[in-house]
Amino acid sequence: MSQEPVEEVVEAEVVDPEPVEKDIELTAAEAGQELAVTPGSMDVMRPLDADQLVESFREYQALRGKLLTPDDYQGAGGGKKFVKKSGWRKIATAFGLNVEVRSSVVDRDDDGNPLRAAVVARAIAPNGRFSDGDGYCAVTEKRFAGNSEKLENDLRATATTRAKNRAISDLVGMGEVSAEEADGRGSGPEWGPEATEQQTSGVKNALGYLFTALGHDPESAQVCAAEVVGKWGESYDYIPGASAGAVILLAKHVQSIPPPKE
Repeated sequence: MSQEPVEEVVEAEVVDPEPVEKDIELTAAEAGQELAVTPGSMDVMRPLDADQLVESFREYQALRGKLLTPDDYQGAGGGKKFVKKSGWRKIATAFGLNVEVRSSVVDRDDDGNPLRAAVVARAIAPNGRFSDGDGYCAVTEKRFAGNSEKLENDLRATATTRAKNRAISDLVGMGEVSAEEADGRGSGPEWGPEATEQQTSGVKNALGYLFTALGHDPESAQVCAAEVVGKWGESYDYIPGASAGAVILLAKHVQSIPPPKE
């Protein structure tokens, strides 16, 4: 019986079958990485409701009017007045604020003498809201003229008072300027102290006399004097005492001049 020849077996490379393409979805855990992307928020910070803000300020003004006494204010002329340290401490107590000093620094010259104090204070409300206020005091302020005793202590104390007042004011008083801060800025009466009632009355009489000396009849002279005093107050917000005194002196000088000889 004849046999068919046997084919020689040779080494052959085994080829894996072609992979079958299919859609594969991987979960975040399977992929080993975070796949979800959270888009950025597009919300815009909105202001407080206008009516609520106005009502809040009205309540603050009403509280201040009932809480503070005349001793808690410092007059500045022209009807202006500022709340002093005692007033701001009462306001802080009424609102339950905690006020603390965050930093206190004194600048010195080459000889080590104090030049300026800078303090930062923080007022904290019971709900956690807070406001920082900065206060400064320099040796160039008039209060220190010719007075070097306890200078560094006075600089720190004044700067601390201003910083605390500012922090309280920014938190509940909408940035109202305190008396101590006004003193430091020189933002008191711009034209000097306001004229007293006696000076105001005297300047009206002095102007009336001057207008009479210029030839006006007494009645029209008084009318002109009243008009000048009114314009004076409108232009400068108040009548400065020094200016009123100068007009009174002028009228007295004119009155003392003997009439010319004919």
